[in-house]
Amino acid sequence: MTNPLLGWDFIFKRTNMYREMSASLAVIHQLMTSVVDARIEALKQQQALQIELPSSDALVEGIRKQRRTLLDTLLTTQIDGEQLTRSDICDEVNTFVFAVSLRSRTNTCIRRSTYVYI
Repeated sequence: MTNPLLGWDFIFKRTNMYREMSASLAVIHQLMTSVVDARIEALKQQQALQIELPSSDALVEGIRKQRRTLLDTLLTTQIDGEQLTRSDICDEVNTFVFAVSLRSRTNTCIRRSTYVYI
């Protein structure tokens, strides 16, 4: 059960739940930053070693073009000629990860509630 007083930041920031949440978020952000940094280095190495590949028209049948991940797309995206900042990239990845997590939890709750009432 949730205490309605915790809806106010003034009160919530003085609880153990806030400290636990802040510590958990710090771990998640640190992990996300390390993943982004590692992928940036991998992309730099890949671009340095990249050999010219035939154009998509010249691809032989049976060979599929490699799909890019969300992170790779964000790292190579340019808006108005400028790349996204590391902070922007981390924000987008966090949004995607938390949205998927929230959706799966919601679906689980809906399935459980329909199972109980059936």
